[in-house]
Amino acid sequence: MSGQRDWRARWEAGAHLGVGPMLDQATHRRVVLVNQMAILALPVTLFYAIVAIGAQLLGMADLWPIAAITPPVLAGYAAVLWCNRRRRFLAARLCLAGVPVLQLTFASWVIGNGAGVHLYFFVLWTALFLLFTRGERWLSVLFAGLWIAMFIWIQLAFDQPVIAMANPDWFTDLAFFTNAVGAFALLGGLVALFYQEINHTEDMLQREYQRSEELLRNILPVTVARRLKDGSQVIADSFPDATLLFADIVGFTELSGRLPPGDLVALLNRVFSRFDRIAEQEGLEKIKTIGDEYMLAGGLPLPRADHAPAVARAALHMLEAIDDLNQSLDHKLALRVGMHSGEVVAGVIGARKFSYDVWGDTVNIASRMQTQGLPGRIQLTEATHDLLGDEFQLQRRGTLRVRGRGRMPTWFLEGTTEPCDTTRSSA
Repeated sequence: MSGQRDWRARWEAGAHLGVGPMLDQATHRRVVLVNQMAILALPVTLFYAIVAIGAQLLGMADLWPIAAITPPVLAGYAAVLWCNRRRRFLAARLCLAGVPVLQLTFASWVIGNGAGVHLYFFVLWTALFLLFTRGERWLSVLFAGLWIAMFIWIQLAFDQPVIAMANPDWFTDLAFFTNAVGAFALLGGLVALFYQEINHTEDMLQREYQRSEELLRNILPVTVARRLKDGSQVIADSFPDATLLFADIVGFTELSGRLPPGDLVALLNRVFSRFDRIAEQEGLEKIKTIGDEYMLAGGLPLPRADHAPAVARAALHMLEAIDDLNQSLDHKLALRVGMHSGEVVAGVIGARKFSYDVWGDTVNIASRMQTQGLPGRIQLTEATHDLLGDEFQLQRRGTLRVRGRGRMPTWFLEGTTEPCDTTRSSA
């Protein structure tokens, strides 16, 4: 098993000579196929050299010219690998297209066309469609014409071998059978290698597609992403009933001056990752984060009747998450949360970096509830208060002067009325 793995590793190393991360997928596939064809040609050439030497020693045929041409042919196939390693990709393909023609023509001249050496031109014809790009069609036409001409010339001109054979009929039949099997085997191997690379490319494309889908789902709500992929140019929806939540970390600016940048980002990531899980559990939509501020919404992009209770439960869980994190932090955190319910407009903005955002007076008021709130408390408006019902414990704070709206009655969300939930004491 270890020997098999070693051979496979060597095969992969040779096939990927010259392949780098900067190559596009089409060039990557072509370079790999050229390397694989050159590597396959090496043992095939050696095989025929060994057969020629054996026939010479046994007195079956005077095949020393076949053995003599083997070193320069092997050097030609090695040059293909060398050119690819040096990133001279066109030179490698031209070399691979030219060396076999000389090899097959010389062998057909020595043995005669009855041995079927020129059947390998069918292998070259198949490789023609794999060697050159669309921009190099003139090379495809050139080599196609050359190979057809060489095949016809060999068929017409090389009907008699130039070597002496002990049993010419028997040797010719054996050579034809060997070459026919070899040509079909190489042809099948070439097609198999091509489909292997195609399958590898398709697997890569599928992985990249799944990755892009996951990234898109992380950026946009699923329903909005689907509409965007379906060709919607403008995505903007009005929601008459939604609840917005803003939360920020109290004293974060001062904390950022004391912590190293890496520790600061890691801390925010821990906090917001917990908030993301809470939003997902409650079926809410995270809108965005700005610095230490976290924004989520209930009731969009899919309307729901319990948007306010769902956001209220999320707010309580967020405070609990901060309390849990404080158990392992040297710098204790305090969260300030604001909520408001009402009509909003939501949509996608941006031409290249998409962003799902919300607008409206409801957003502004929810933000004011957060900025004018108290550390460790959840402040909400009368509109949200009226939607919560008896499930939650609320404490009236009084009226606050809200910019652009005048004085507004506000409440603190203390907890739930269920016995298993702990309530928060008023501060």
